[in-house]
Amino acid sequence: MLFFITLALSLLLTPLAGMANRPLSRGDSPVRGLILPSALALAAACFFSVVLARRGLFIALSLLALANLPLFVSLAVYLAVRVARHNALMEEQRRNERTKKPSAAASLRFRSMLQGFSCPDSLLTPESQHEALILMESGTAPEKLVGIYNCPAEELVRIREAFVRHQKERQSDRGGVDYAVTAEQAAFFLQLMITATPKSLECGSGVLWNHKSVRRLIAKATRNDPSDRSVAAFLAQYGFSVSHETLEITKTDAARAWCSGEYRKIRLSALETGATLYWIYSYPPRIPVAFSKKALVHAAIDQNGEALFGVYKGSGGLADFLNKLTQEGPSRIYAVLCADTRDYKNLNTLHPGVTLFWLGEPAVIPES
Repeated sequence: MLFFITLALSLLLTPLAGMANRPLSRGDSPVRGLILPSALALAAACFFSVVLARRGLFIALSLLALANLPLFVSLAVYLAVRVARHNALMEEQRRNERTKKPSAAASLRFRSMLQGFSCPDSLLTPESQHEALILMESGTAPEKLVGIYNCPAEELVRIREAFVRHQKERQSDRGGVDYAVTAEQAAFFLQLMITATPKSLECGSGVLWNHKSVRRLIAKATRNDPSDRSVAAFLAQYGFSVSHETLEITKTDAARAWCSGEYRKIRLSALETGATLYWIYSYPPRIPVAFSKKALVHAAIDQNGEALFGVYKGSGGLADFLNKLTQEGPSRIYAVLCADTRDYKNLNTLHPGVTLFWLGEPAVIPES
């Protein structure tokens, strides 16, 4: 009786383990992911019945327990991962409640909403307007913002009203449907972004990716027209947009001191020479496939908050990315590289119109 109870549990748990580990079986559906474990369970039933008849109960039970050991380990690992993920989400929620800040995904979506926005009559620069709106969205008190930007409260109200009008205008021609990109689709898009350009795929006229070209890529591949919110969520979820963790390097005291000194020189020189100023970030995407560990996203953000990015394998793609920036329109580029290391290759092949500056180091302004 004990043998048959154990065998029955084996038959029940084996398909469940296949369901839990379906991504490893590369199945397109839950049914396909269960074919192999179910076949193994049936084969095990026949085998252990023969062993029971010929060798006795003890040997059959020993072999059955040994055969089920990988199954139990697989289920234990799956449950441990689920518990760890749940605990991480709960900790993030508690942290957000303590700091009264929105989640990283919400803030990244809000940053994508700021693309192209500026209040022309404002006393603040477009960059400061974006920062003020993000702080307002994070729950910062208006009187504190007045002290930070040295402007009257009415100015902040005007900026907020202008942003609401900007959103309504964008909403009127945004269209699209809410569409959630799956992990398999994200891995497929990653391959396309590495091997092709928007121009070659007829997703845009440029050679670097941006919000609009990614939307067209998703629309062509899935035959769904995703909304801007869906595209922003996809870029944030799978690590194609700059995250808060990546931005932290620019929020340190040393970085702020550098911005008030060296960066002012860079910005003034860019205005005098007509160069387009970009902040360059490099980070890995978050796609759950093996080769994504070798992939690296290079993103360029201009003064209006609009982002261009390219995906490369290894650290040798930064020079190609910066050179492609010159093909997007501006012939002269000032690029502020936000990185902790100089572990990049082929920087000696940069286009003559590209001037590279390193965050935190003295700026060498080129002669006009």
